[in-house]
Amino acid sequence: MLTDAPPAAPAAQPISTADPFSAYFRILQHDARDTQGRGLKAGTRILANPAAPQEMMEDNPANRSAFAASDFTWRPETRSQIWFESAAHEASFQAQLARAHAHMTEFLAAMDVNIADPRHGMRGQLFPVNGRPFWSGLLPWQPRVGRVELLPDTEASDFSDGLITAIAGEEQAGAPGDVIRPQAWLESLRTVNKIRVYRLRSLTGVVDVVVAFVTPVHVAAPGRAAVAGAGSKTLDALTTNYARWRESRGDRARFVFMVLGTPVGWQIEGAHLAGAGFLALCAAPHDGQGAQHNGVGSWDIIAPPSQGAPSVSREFLDHLRPETQGARAAAIRAVVDYHLPSAGKVAPELVERTLGYSRVEVVRAFVAMEQSHGYRIERDGDKLWISRPAAAAPWRASRKRRPPPWRLTVGLSLFIVPNVLAAWMHGWGLGVRGQIGTLVASIAAAYLWAMLTQGRGHA
Repeated sequence: MLTDAPPAAPAAQPISTADPFSAYFRILQHDARDTQGRGLKAGTRILANPAAPQEMMEDNPANRSAFAASDFTWRPETRSQIWFESAAHEASFQAQLARAHAHMTEFLAAMDVNIADPRHGMRGQLFPVNGRPFWSGLLPWQPRVGRVELLPDTEASDFSDGLITAIAGEEQAGAPGDVIRPQAWLESLRTVNKIRVYRLRSLTGVVDVVVAFVTPVHVAAPGRAAVAGAGSKTLDALTTNYARWRESRGDRARFVFMVLGTPVGWQIEGAHLAGAGFLALCAAPHDGQGAQHNGVGSWDIIAPPSQGAPSVSREFLDHLRPETQGARAAAIRAVVDYHLPSAGKVAPELVERTLGYSRVEVVRAFVAMEQSHGYRIERDGDKLWISRPAAAAPWRASRKRRPPPWRLTVGLSLFIVPNVLAAWMHGWGLGVRGQIGTLVASIAAAYLWAMLTQGRGHA
């Protein structure tokens, strides 16, 4: 009698462990049916994956070849399971995803403040030259960003789905392209990959700012996955999907800026970050190494070379860094404190070279440091430096003491008494001129008394 899902026992005879099929041999204890529905007699040697023991085929050269080509499985669903589902539940991989999600949350929050915040965002910034029509050069003023819009996630969903498809594909993920990607696996990728599209408008044009956090995942072998670094393939996937998305919407954005974050690091040259119609900045959490990166803050930044980048103000580029104004101010202060003991004072140019911030951002931080943290700004024409003077002497030691009461009494008497007498003598014929003369004389007497007694008699 044939059954559909019989138990299978290990082969009775020893099998060499050098044989790659050794873990998949079984000897049927009862009659059964193979994966294609054909009957198998008890005692038949079969090939079956322990993850799906009910899926089996008779052991022969042709079946061995097909079995190995399908990663030692007989059905696409089982093949997908051993590649992705087991990897998704691995503890170390789950920890990597948790760290990536934390970095993504920090990245997106900082970018939202830098772009859309009413006080610290991009509204009012000089509008990028690349987003203006040719005739804007005839205007007597510099166009500025008048409105910032965050497109709803529903409008950017096609863009996001295209990114997930690219990251899950063979070229990015490493797993064979014909292996089915389970829906649960795609959902786990969505938790650590996010795209937001901001639209900057002015009277002269529209540009997009794409903020994307991407977490490539490499599946090296069935059940073995790890968060991987991003590179040129990731950038290509983003630019390609953005172009398709914009074309499908019929958008009129003349230029796109991309700010791309990733949890591990970027393997990409700055020369690839600027092209026809786009400019990209790549960011990764600072690992303390600083090799090839332009920052010592919480995020390392890779930017296109200045000679190859479009004409954009440095202050505008500051807003494209995933650091809030407060974080940038803290980084500037750290650089100043590092150099002050040896240099005595620090110029903005040194901070600009170290951090890559604009002079406007550095000077703004210097002013805040002077107002709130006891630093001092020194100026010489157009040049300025910041220093930190020695602690001031206590207030009680430098305060001027009040003069003794008797001295103040005498001074007031020299002013008041003559004028009282002059008023009294008005009835005796003292005219207006006499009263004015008395007033002037009394003021002069009181002033002379103050000058003669200044600095004397302090306790």
